[in-house]
Amino acid sequence: MPWTLAAFVALGCFTTAFLAIARLGQRVDNLPLVAGLLAVQAVLALGHLLASGTRPWPGPATLPLLLGASALCYLGNLAQTHAIARAPNPGLALAIIGASTALVTVLAALLAGTPLGAGRLAGVGLCLAGVTVVGLAR
Repeated sequence: MPWTLAAFVALGCFTTAFLAIARLGQRVDNLPLVAGLLAVQAVLALGHLLASGTRPWPGPATLPLLLGASALCYLGNLAQTHAIARAPNPGLALAIIGASTALVTVLAALLAGTPLGAGRLAGVGLCLAGVTVVGLAR
């Protein structure tokens, strides 16, 4: 599947999931909500892994990075579900969280040497300006 198609599939899935999380967050405390979401995701991922025949994990050298990324994802999911459930409009929280794309773009250029031309830099600036407007607007 081309990455652009995968991105649009993810867009549809996450949009629907975030609306469901906003609704669930009005009925369920944040910690059980995140635990439930992650438990279901773990079962689905394990089933997919087993069905695909993919090798489960490349080896112990990558384990520290996996553990660090997992801890950050857990904390991010905890904060994200809290923000989505309590924001006056779930899209406001997601606009701020979405600024991570701008940060990843810049950090990837700085740390990994990926190209960052004027167009991408302008996109990062527009993203950050949009988040500022959404965050400050009343």
